[in-house]
Amino acid sequence: MNVIRSVGLFVAAGLAEIGGGYLIWRWLREGSPWPVGLAGAVILVIYGVIPTFQPASDFGRVYAAYGGVFVIMSLLWGWGIDGHRPDNYDWLGAAIVAVGVAVIFFSPHRLFLSSSERASVLAAAAEPAGRRQMQQIRLSSHIMPTCS
Repeated sequence: MNVIRSVGLFVAAGLAEIGGGYLIWRWLREGSPWPVGLAGAVILVIYGVIPTFQPASDFGRVYAAYGGVFVIMSLLWGWGIDGHRPDNYDWLGAAIVAVGVAVIFFSPHRLFLSSSERASVLAAAAEPAGRRQMQQIRLSSHIMPTCS
């Protein structure tokens, strides 16, 4: 369910950013009346709020993943609204970006850690380095026992 929510929030943020920017573009570049520009500004403020509803708490990763979604949605906006059909290189770039978004934001270690597992990972990171190294040595000997 978190994945569906995150994707929905990314799409909402994309529509708000691209739509708000588009309205300001129309106002400043194409001579639309000032209320169009004001509406664009209000929508851009809303865009700034939408990512705060993401379940992830890492600002950098949320915005990095959103950047990829923005790239893809911008191509789709240009095609649907402005009539500029993406070419094969645009589609290839969008596919590469989509894989990047999935790796950054939806990788398994983010989806499948329970809150208690996250807490233990954070607690282990706070331990002194020597103690942590001993635990890693013990763990690695269980994973890859040496041949004697």
